[in-house]
Amino acid sequence: AAASPAARSSPSRSRAALLRVRAAAAAGKGGAASEESGFELPEAPSVEALERFLAEAASAASASAATAAAIYVSACASGLGPVPLHATRAVPRLMNAAHESAEDRSAPHAREAAVLCLNGMSERLGFAFEPLALPQLPQIVALVGDRDRKVGEAAVRTLETVVSCLDPLAVPAAMPALYHGMRTVSWHVKEVCLRTVGRLAARAPGPLGACMPECVPAVIGCLNDSNAKVQSAASEVIPTMLSCVDNPETQSLKAMIVRALREPSFTLEAVDEILSQTFVNAMDGTSLAFLMPILLRGLRSETYELVKKAATCAGNMCALIVNGAELAPFLPELNPALEMALEHSSPAVRAEAATARDKLLEGVGELQASARKGRDVVSELLRTRLADALGAATTPPEVAAHMGSLGTSLLERLFAGKLSTSLLAEAPQRLPAGL
Repeated sequence: AAASPAARSSPSRSRAALLRVRAAAAAGKGGAASEESGFELPEAPSVEALERFLAEAASAASASAATAAAIYVSACASGLGPVPLHATRAVPRLMNAAHESAEDRSAPHAREAAVLCLNGMSERLGFAFEPLALPQLPQIVALVGDRDRKVGEAAVRTLETVVSCLDPLAVPAAMPALYHGMRTVSWHVKEVCLRTVGRLAARAPGPLGACMPECVPAVIGCLNDSNAKVQSAASEVIPTMLSCVDNPETQSLKAMIVRALREPSFTLEAVDEILSQTFVNAMDGTSLAFLMPILLRGLRSETYELVKKAATCAGNMCALIVNGAELAPFLPELNPALEMALEHSSPAVRAEAATARDKLLEGVGELQASARKGRDVVSELLRTRLADALGAATTPPEVAAHMGSLGTSLLERLFAGKLSTSLLAEAPQRLPAGL
């Protein structure tokens, strides 16, 4: 959380020169922005200068002033490093002001400046800005749908910058904001969030794979959206998301899975193809996230043959799971579907459903609660331990929380799956030596 190496090694004159160059760039982009804003550049970046530039951003009255303020703020922040940003709570204050102006539909240029400031600071500070940027993602996503076109465009650019600068282990922490965006009213926000998921899948397939049980249902919801652009974006992102799957047998079914998720009428053929596939590798939550929607659709069907085959297939999938915590996310939907099949008029369907339900509940019942809260428990444990080790009084809470999230993602990668509280006792034996 220290200043960048360049900022530490450069004398104050070099910092001031950098500040002037970037301010001149703002003037070039915004059309004499420096003259319009009346900014006076300091001899060197300072907290006082940062506060003054933030105030100018909050009061920006034109697009050029917003651009200039963003360049000034990001230049000053890159010279100071992230520590003063934590101490002054500059980023939350900036975004809170933007949120308030969005509520009463006032000051669009101030909102644009706020988002551009985040974009510039994320570009300049990179990974060091993650603890400050990630908590603001919900507001950035919301501003994608702002009534003012320039604000929306700036929010899209900022979202792309933040995502491109993320450490792969930080990807799970960014996903809740995208899930929320995919369930919002604005079709444009949905489309942008879907395309962002596609970029994350291409850039960090491993960490994103652990998020598939939550991500796939959100994308399927967009497949059924009334807007054609949202449907198209959801359809296009599914093949990219499947690159997160490690299981070779599931990968061999990729074309079938894509078609079955896009076309509900293809469900019976898809279930037949899954049943005909010989699985020799253990099943994981990432693979199940793509197969389970197909099986659930089959279990809820009115066709006897499809319900029976889907129940058989569900039982087979559950039997292939090694870590019971991987099944826990699917229990709330799969268990009621199997219970409904237990009341089917056909004895053969009831028998298959009973077998599948037994396999589902075997080892999962006691894991359901611990798997659901496993990530939160581990993240909080790491947060407090790391903060104590580094000095709780001097470690910004955002940094401690971010370290806990990164550490949890690392453990999920090492354990090759979802965490549960029951796995904590095994951690010392399963971690690599020295870690």
